[in-house]
Amino acid sequence: MEEVEIFTPTELKAESYKKLLSDFFKEVSDDLELLNAALKELRLEEMRRLAHKIKGTASSYSAVLLFTKAKQLEILVQDKAIIKLEIGLKELASAIERSLDYAKENFMN
Repeated sequence: MEEVEIFTPTELKAESYKKLLSDFFKEVSDDLELLNAALKELRLEEMRRLAHKIKGTASSYSAVLLFTKAKQLEILVQDKAIIKLEIGLKELASAIERSLDYAKENFMN
């Protein structure tokens, strides 16, 4: 039986990648706003879901810092560490800003 290639990787065009990154950071920023609103009302399940979503998406883009901070926040939510959640959100916001700056410098210029 002839072996058939299942997947053939192709290079993403630079403009397509820039658009994907731009959309990614817009979505993550929107999720951060939702996380802040959820914290104010102690909607922990929503916070867990959003942190998990950010973690997964960041992993897809190899955004290690963002992945790490989202994972930490997810753990804080699961542990119901309410006092630490505000700090975790601030660290996630900083990670988003740093990651966006890095992406702009290296991939989106």
